[in-house]
Amino acid sequence: CSSDLDSFTIGGATVLHDGNKFRMWYNGSDGFNHRIGYATSADGVSWTKHTGGAVMNIGADGTWDDVHIFYPCVIYDQNTFKMWYSGFDSQNNSIGYATSP
Repeated sequence: CSSDLDSFTIGGATVLHDGNKFRMWYNGSDGFNHRIGYATSADGVSWTKHTGGAVMNIGADGTWDDVHIFYPCVIYDQNTFKMWYSGFDSQNNSIGYATSP
């Protein structure tokens, strides 16, 4: 398998439109781990992936999200993107929360 974020599977997307462009957060898998990717589009049909790979990566060994992170749900509230997402540590699924300006 390739080490690309979404070389194996892609899904679980959230799309927001801010009046100028569409923004999509999605989970992708390289065949080993799920991570969260990001892409933008002017028309909602043709998409450009974020060039830096995953915008959210799995946690460090021993953390609650060290195997997979997936299913992002994003809203824009008071100049802040707020994301809830699932994490997995090989035994338990948990919900995480992250913010970004």
